[in-house]
Amino acid sequence: MQLTLFACQGSDESSASAAAVYLPPADIVGNKTSPIGTNVGDIRDWISDQPFVDVFKTARPFSAHSSKSVTYDENGWPKQLNGGQADTYLLTELHRAGKKAIPLGLYTVLYEGKGKITYSGLGEVVGSGPGRDVLYIDNLNGTLSLTITKSDPADYIRNIRILMPGGICERDPFHHAASEEDCPDGDYRSYEEHHEEILFNPDYLRYMQSFRVLRFMDFMDTNDSGVIAWSDLTRFSEATWSGYGMDTGGAPIEVMVELANRLDADPWFCMPHKANNEYIRRFADYVRDHLEPGLKVYVEYSNEVWNSMFKQSEYAEQQGRLRKLDSDAFMAQMKYYSKRTVEMFDIWEKSFGGTKRLVRVMASHASNIDTSKTVLDFEQAWEKTDALAVAPYFGGDPEPFRSAASVDKIFKTLYSRRYSESFPSVEKDIQELGKLAKKYDVDLIAYEGGQHLVDWDTSEDNEHPNPLFYQANRDPRMGVLYYQYLQSWKKAGGKLFVHFSSPGRFAKYGSWGVMENLNQTPAEAPKYNAILTFIKENPRWW
Repeated sequence: MQLTLFACQGSDESSASAAAVYLPPADIVGNKTSPIGTNVGDIRDWISDQPFVDVFKTARPFSAHSSKSVTYDENGWPKQLNGGQADTYLLTELHRAGKKAIPLGLYTVLYEGKGKITYSGLGEVVGSGPGRDVLYIDNLNGTLSLTITKSDPADYIRNIRILMPGGICERDPFHHAASEEDCPDGDYRSYEEHHEEILFNPDYLRYMQSFRVLRFMDFMDTNDSGVIAWSDLTRFSEATWSGYGMDTGGAPIEVMVELANRLDADPWFCMPHKANNEYIRRFADYVRDHLEPGLKVYVEYSNEVWNSMFKQSEYAEQQGRLRKLDSDAFMAQMKYYSKRTVEMFDIWEKSFGGTKRLVRVMASHASNIDTSKTVLDFEQAWEKTDALAVAPYFGGDPEPFRSAASVDKIFKTLYSRRYSESFPSVEKDIQELGKLAKKYDVDLIAYEGGQHLVDWDTSEDNEHPNPLFYQANRDPRMGVLYYQYLQSWKKAGGKLFVHFSSPGRFAKYGSWGVMENLNQTPAEAPKYNAILTFIKENPRWW
């Protein structure tokens, strides 16, 4: 591969000229020898990586917006309106991620029961009959609102499905088929008739197929989770799987295991921080019984328990102090994390009859090596740990970004040695972590990673420096930086790298998506292109 890089990499005088960079477009590749995994995004009405052909599964729960008088059945369907109405929203402002983030055309609405459904915003009703409506969606400028205005309590409206146009050719689940004419072998399967078995959006599967590991942290709504018992887990039968405004368990376990099986990818599960032992045991048992036998399972306790922005951090501190694990609050927090992690490992190991199919993950803060030492040392946790996982994001201090007047200045800051989170500084952190992992005889892996261009103090998407961050993420130089970054990870002894995150639109909360929607090509998405190039040229080296 030909790479022409900056003349003065890492210096504050780098010219950062876009013309000085070349990275050839990569093709989509399989995951057989892939050293890269992906974090799987959450399920919300605004996501541009719509996972399911039934887009209603990403709709907001009715209970989040409906009249207070409405009552619901066990799956969240409005059972009685009691003089009110039931409202929900989906496909929210997807135009911000690109004009063709999802297929346009005729969407089929199927439902059971008697009553009246109205639609507003996106789409025009072009056909209607008992239990079936047809919406024509020719653009994504807005939100699809769905309202149940009438419903027979004896046969209430339920089981609403809103299905993408077309279908698939059975031999090719990675591409949409507009009609039978697209399937010369006669194996056309329309979404309307076969959505239950097709389940996943082909564009979503096509994106996911390059990654060896699927980390379900966001997909499970791990952060700030209120899940305690097995009964808290989202059921497959529930009206929507979106966690918007809910304290749920994220995606159904059946969906996660099925996605891993279809892609022949190893799943990575994050157990909720309050989950009791029965929850963990039953979760492990289900995975054992339903995951394809050739796949491994990565298991982690919660996510970033060291990070004070999440409720799991406060919980671990409380538990650690309650158990008097250390007089220092943060040390008590991390020692509890280590202890509970090992307890979780033991439950999974007992379920699986050993560790052959398990990767036991102990996670830590990439820039604080003492934290990694603490969690590995406490009660000799390293003896039951297979991998130390970190998130070596690169970025920079907020001030130089806020004073930047151009994308060139953004890249100059990213390559500067002055800042603790710049690329050269993160390289040093990775090298030290590589040595530490070797000392404890555990693998060094990344649970997350990539660019970290975000200013948490901004309140609007277009507030400076956010537009410069978006431009930088679309710039070819970001692809070159990603490739260098992954090469540095490999050189330092790092193994699996699970980037953050699956496609998503760029906003004030960050430009985390490796591309902005599922239909961008690698040539249009420099981060995605660089990752595919790295996969292709660096087959799994461990």
